[in-house]
Amino acid sequence: MQETHKEKFREMIIDTLGSKYTLHAIEETSKYVFGFWKHVDYEHDDERGMLVGPGPVVFIKESKEYKNLGSGDLVYGDYYDEFREEENDDDGWLSITEIKEGILRRKFVNEHDIVNMIFKMNQEFGEYKYELDHVNWRKPRETFVFISDHEQVQEKIKLFLEDLKIAYTIEGSKIIFNRELE
Repeated sequence: MQETHKEKFREMIIDTLGSKYTLHAIEETSKYVFGFWKHVDYEHDDERGMLVGPGPVVFIKESKEYKNLGSGDLVYGDYYDEFREEENDDDGWLSITEIKEGILRRKFVNEHDIVNMIFKMNQEFGEYKYELDHVNWRKPRETFVFISDHEQVQEKIKLFLEDLKIAYTIEGSKIIFNRELE
């Protein structure tokens, strides 16, 4: 069934998002067939290719209608219900190994990678104060500035960056590093 929707999904993606986006994956549920897109130059989970607003395209089986969804359509309502995960022991956060693998595959540090690290360190060290910033707010994709006075957390971030061979500089409680790997 999925093959029959590929061409229409591709056409809708190009019409809506332009030629720099392509069909990445198709998922079928009991009521819908979803077509997920990605930027042609980036991995599907690379925030450099993500857009705020547009969601996947969908084929509604009952009405035989194709529709462009917004990014929020999958987080509530009928579409969300189709993707609700069963209860499991997973806390929903990536492991440190998964975070590293994603960064190395993309050659880029997503903001969500750092948020995952912060969550993991909260589990290990308890709650601590931190900030995540950019050197130049007009160029947020170039650098991150991780700010914390918690020495163990700083050491953990430095080891994480060193393991990935990401150069960083220290300015007081700030750890400054590039988001793109060389």
